[in-house]
Amino acid sequence: MFDCRGDADSLYGEFGVRITNIYDLQLFEFMCRNAAGKPMRSNPSNPRMLRGSVIRGLGVTVQTDVNVTNENSNRITAFYSLKKVAHTLFDTVPTIWRYRPLGDKLSKYAALDVVNMWDIFKALKTHVPLIGIKKEALELASDRYASSRRDCEAIEKKFHSARLMSFIIPDIIRGDILKPFPVCNRKCNGCKRMMPYINMSSYCVDCEEILRNKSYFSDQGSYAKQRKTSY
Repeated sequence: MFDCRGDADSLYGEFGVRITNIYDLQLFEFMCRNAAGKPMRSNPSNPRMLRGSVIRGLGVTVQTDVNVTNENSNRITAFYSLKKVAHTLFDTVPTIWRYRPLGDKLSKYAALDVVNMWDIFKALKTHVPLIGIKKEALELASDRYASSRRDCEAIEKKFHSARLMSFIIPDIIRGDILKPFPVCNRKCNGCKRMMPYINMSSYCVDCEEILRNKSYFSDQGSYAKQRKTSY
């Protein structure tokens, strides 16, 4: 899958299906880029810009990592053409995916998303072989990615960020051991994710609720007000 968060949330919410055993190619692409020393970090000098490492969308990943060949050139060209048409439709009719039948353009748009995944997967494996501890890290990260929205409390609008969510991909230490994640015992009132208490400034590093509304974190039923200066 590529960015399994929304699909995992929808499948569970609508059908009670909890997907597992996933390779999320958005995370794999980030792992490959990070291994090459190119995490694509945002500008830290502006506190209102995204902090941390930025994840890439499907279109950018295809453009950057997939080599165009005689075998895939037609579907890649069709992919970009349909992307432009579909995004115009999304802007005009935000609820267009709710209508049935979907129509030819949207059906092809969805199909081409899936078709390109195999090209992405083959391309990324040439940068980072998916074996051993790296394979284990991607499996664990993908499972956590799938649960990052699905297992949150219901909120009116799911938060979307162009950054990699924190505590998703485990660090590899000494070459063959996955570093344990910290215990998540505080909840952000913005995105409703459980987060660990780190460095006393417990703002949510994912949704930056502290910048929007002087973030509050709930901790075992009580609330601790955080100051903007803690950013």
